[in-house]
Amino acid sequence: MRLIALTRMEGLDHAFELLDDDKYWIAWHGRAATGGLCMGEWQRYVDDNLIGSGKVNRAAIVGLDGGILAASEGYKLSAAEQSQLSKECRAVFSGGEDQVGGLVLAGNKFLTSGGDERSLFLKATHSINYDPRHAGAIVVQTKQCIIVAEYDAPLQMAESIPVVESLADELINAGY
Repeated sequence: MRLIALTRMEGLDHAFELLDDDKYWIAWHGRAATGGLCMGEWQRYVDDNLIGSGKVNRAAIVGLDGGILAASEGYKLSAAEQSQLSKECRAVFSGGEDQVGGLVLAGNKFLTSGGDERSLFLKATHSINYDPRHAGAIVVQTKQCIIVAEYDAPLQMAESIPVVESLADELINAGY
């Protein structure tokens, strides 16, 4: 890869790189639109606070309108899943709905088992893509993002919730 251009648009640094055969472009954003955290800073939250805790196996931080800010290695939420996640969180956390029935995260179906004013607690369900090691997921919304964290058996929801909500508290206290 080689650097083609570095520009500043709308307060964001953009570096454009051209890949091998001059046909494919990649745009790198030096700052995320949500509050100015560098993409690497979002990634550290996932790697250190969530995965590094040993209480979360897969995680992502998603912008309120979709868009992955950071994700653990190999964890991919499709565009449709991000959109549905954002829509459901807006409905539930704005007081419009009591609870969602469930969500699909990285191709796996989860049913809502509980929640509060900012968190949804989900249990894995038997579906076409069901993986028996998936136990559940926790979804927490902050001012500017949605934290998605999955845990595998033998971990229990009660072990994972404090880790995810602690990161949410940290982000909220920092204005995110």
